[in-house]
Amino acid sequence: MIVFNLKFFVAVVWACFFASQVCAKESIELFSSETYEQIIYLEANNPCHSKVTPDAPFRLVRSDSGDIYGIFSHVKNFRAKTKDGSYFEVDCNLMYSGGRNADPYRFDDFRWLASFWRDPGDTKIYALVHNEYHGHRYPGRCKFESYLPCWANSIVLASAPDITENFVTTGDVDDYLIAAPQFPYDKYQGRNRGFFNPTNVVQSGRFMYFLAETTGGGGQKSGVCLFRREIGDAPQSWTTYNQGGFIDRMNYSEGESGKVCEVLGNLQGPIMGLVRHASTGQYVAVFVRYVSPQRSELAYSTSHDLIRWSESRALLPQLPLMWSRDCSDSYRYGYPSIIDPNSSDRDFGTIGDKPYIYLTRFHVSGCKLNEQRDLVRFPMNIFGAQ
Repeated sequence: MIVFNLKFFVAVVWACFFASQVCAKESIELFSSETYEQIIYLEANNPCHSKVTPDAPFRLVRSDSGDIYGIFSHVKNFRAKTKDGSYFEVDCNLMYSGGRNADPYRFDDFRWLASFWRDPGDTKIYALVHNEYHGHRYPGRCKFESYLPCWANSIVLASAPDITENFVTTGDVDDYLIAAPQFPYDKYQGRNRGFFNPTNVVQSGRFMYFLAETTGGGGQKSGVCLFRREIGDAPQSWTTYNQGGFIDRMNYSEGESGKVCEVLGNLQGPIMGLVRHASTGQYVAVFVRYVSPQRSELAYSTSHDLIRWSESRALLPQLPLMWSRDCSDSYRYGYPSIIDPNSSDRDFGTIGDKPYIYLTRFHVSGCKLNEQRDLVRFPMNIFGAQ
């Protein structure tokens, strides 16, 4: 039998009013099923002479005219037009690529367009770019002969008049470098170093934010860091969160030291996507978490302030990821990105209750990933606080 206790009821109401984290700040939950895979793009049907493949978390962007484009990001970057994110007409004109510069301090080798934003009133669209320096390709730059132990990564800036036009990176290094290791490139480094995989850019008030992974080194811990920029500031003016504030730019300058970013709890790398749930204001980060040396899985965490994150939860736990060692796999998956094609945000940084998770589907032959990759998506539902 239920007994109504007036004093207890009043106490709970006042507790909820004064301590919203107890009642009103329940974390939303995401659900999807491996059963409902939708094929969005088959690389085998690529109409272009160049390789058009989803080699990074997929993004949607609206043009100035309101048309929607998806970005197939690889060492050569292409755009594709869509009505609702379910089918894409590929534009075979190259929209952006890196300069293959042998100088590691130019931060211009292999470049992937990673995420996009626009300031109110600004006529340009800007992009965060995942830049990979492959030192093994350049004589004398690395003692090793493969890319992983010679790989130094950075995040740089690109811009265009609109998503329908080509992107460029211009100016001096300080004009376009967003984040790089705060120590010199080392030909003996023996592992990948730097800042990787910038997520979507999301807006809150007068600020914009994104997350990125770092492998650490030189006093920097490995993990996921938060970046912030005030709307109206120079597009390269991204600072990192550390000890309760945003102070330093992570643009490498020779002779400087001591700049680090604070690693956020409950987030792991590779970090892939960041979106804001429109009706609750909660943020969702999607990433890959390691379960054991033999297994990793897609996961997500939620946050009310982008700094404190919930414990991670599995998402599509039965999907084999690109690191799977199961030779019975026909496909493996990677590069998750949560997108709501009905988002009112021009750069799709917000989601409603029924977004999709987009993934690259890798074909497997001989127990290894081959060169063929498709784009698929799974419908999602969001439950919890309203």
